[in-house]
Amino acid sequence: MSDNGDGPVFEAYESKKPLSVGPGFYAALVKAVEPVTGKFGEQVRFTFALDGSDEEAWAWSSAKCGTATKLWKWAAALGHPPTVGQPFKVQSLVGARARLAVQEKPDTEGNIRSYVADVLRAEGPVTAGPAPKQAESEPTPDRCFCGQVVHTYAEDGRPLCERHSAEAATVPA
Repeated sequence: MSDNGDGPVFEAYESKKPLSVGPGFYAALVKAVEPVTGKFGEQVRFTFALDGSDEEAWAWSSAKCGTATKLWKWAAALGHPPTVGQPFKVQSLVGARARLAVQEKPDTEGNIRSYVADVLRAEGPVTAGPAPKQAESEPTPDRCFCGQVVHTYAEDGRPLCERHSAEAATVPA
């Protein structure tokens, strides 16, 4: 948005189609990171390419980079933790591997939509560049060792379904 003296001027853009994958965890690549002005002020919009799909996912954080902000948490998860007192270039996140936590919620018309709820550390070696395409046309969510869709990850990075996550929480340390 800008102001040319005649009031606010907005840049028109083509809306993206809603994210079509269901709830779960998905491997992805950071395709772009750009500052935008959103309904909550200055923000950073992340564009992710989902592995095994031509689909893109968007996620937003505030443009603030304090130690307790979403931008800080996501940058650290992407392998580029900011340093207190030093400038942080969000463009350094482009090409980073990520694991996206996708959830569902109703939109303003009451339709259920999938959205990126969190950006997590990628599993395995962190490398820049797209992952090889899978034979399937849609990305597949991570699986627990029992074959169920992942609910969460253990502290050591193991993917766990809801049942095994609950069982792991009851095991004394």
